[in-house]
Amino acid sequence: MLQLIALRGPIEDGLLSGNETLYWVFFSAVLFYAASYFARGYLAGFRRFGLFTGLICAVGFICAFAIEHLLKPNVAAATNSPKEG
Repeated sequence: MLQLIALRGPIEDGLLSGNETLYWVFFSAVLFYAASYFARGYLAGFRRFGLFTGLICAVGFICAFAIEHLLKPNVAAATNSPKEG
């Protein structure tokens, strides 16, 4: 996480075309992904398999929701745009 903060300028300007909002979305996604990984290890280590399974299902539903509502409209808009040339 410290690397993301230290490299904020190059990531934001080079990779994300200067979009600050995308940087914070990226930062949050990495943070929550790390927390989810830690939680999975903790729950499995203490044999809390019901909660472990619930966490894995929740992550799957969140990913499916994100793909359905964030990615599909952008793909549809890009494929229905008029061709240049």
